[in-house]
Amino acid sequence: MKRTFRFSLIMIAALFCFVTTVYAADSYFELDGFAFSIDSEGKATIRQYNGDDTDVVIPDKLLNAPVVSIGDYAFYGSDITSVSFDGVTHLESIGVCAFYDCNALSEVSLPADVALSYGSFQSCAALEKLSVSDGIDTIPEQCFYDCSSLTDIDLPDSVTTIEIRAFGECDSIRYLYLSDAVEQIGDYAFENDENLIIRCNKTAYAYQYAKDNNIKVEHPFTYILGDADGDGVVNIYDVTILQRVLAYMMEDPDGLYAQRGCVTGETLGSIDVTVIQRYLAHLETPYPVGETVTGYTSSEAV
Repeated sequence: MKRTFRFSLIMIAALFCFVTTVYAADSYFELDGFAFSIDSEGKATIRQYNGDDTDVVIPDKLLNAPVVSIGDYAFYGSDITSVSFDGVTHLESIGVCAFYDCNALSEVSLPADVALSYGSFQSCAALEKLSVSDGIDTIPEQCFYDCSSLTDIDLPDSVTTIEIRAFGECDSIRYLYLSDAVEQIGDYAFENDENLIIRCNKTAYAYQYAKDNNIKVEHPFTYILGDADGDGVVNIYDVTILQRVLAYMMEDPDGLYAQRGCVTGETLGSIDVTVIQRYLAHLETPYPVGETVTGYTSSEAV
């Protein structure tokens, strides 16, 4: 009798485990080119993209299940040219190497509060423009490694950590602004980014990091547009300085005369001198001569 009772308990326990396992396991579906799973809480994860569209819009829901994650390697090697997260409200994470080797993808604008992963966008050779929304605090290891065309990067003030090789081998990056909120940058985060200039405040962690790692660094400073000599006022002396610089009669080793005197927004030229002269003569000009603006310069310049 005892053996029968014990056997019954074992069978009940086994049946319970089986039912629990079935309930906890993800269910898999495919819709509109998205292969995805829905977990026991009714949340969807995109596992693979099998569609023919090259302009992909990430859905907010699949079979009425909120899309909370793009899984590991979901778009690996895909021919997509664009990916839109517009309208996505539930997405929480983008997995390991999710968009690895998407060589036709040229622009990415990430939604707010999404956790990135190792190599999420690694080796996207055509990626030129990256916009990261507020709420993302970490750029993980190798997240954008070997994105060799990347030139335009917009990181929010919420970013505090840039991990190992996050932007390594991105040798097209020219300028990268890092806020005072950045408090940790991993080894080789910008490995072989020979053209990179980090822009940050002198008091920022990123400033000392750049110095310690032989990365060019510039910091912001304010000046009056048209005030070539930086004495706080636009006058005839500024016109004379700019004329002498343009005639190679005066050196401008730090480029500050040109930067402060270039009122047209292009390379310093005779047109800038003419515009300042019109300003001094109280004639109309379409350029903001005399206004205070912010520029960037190396620590050695000012």
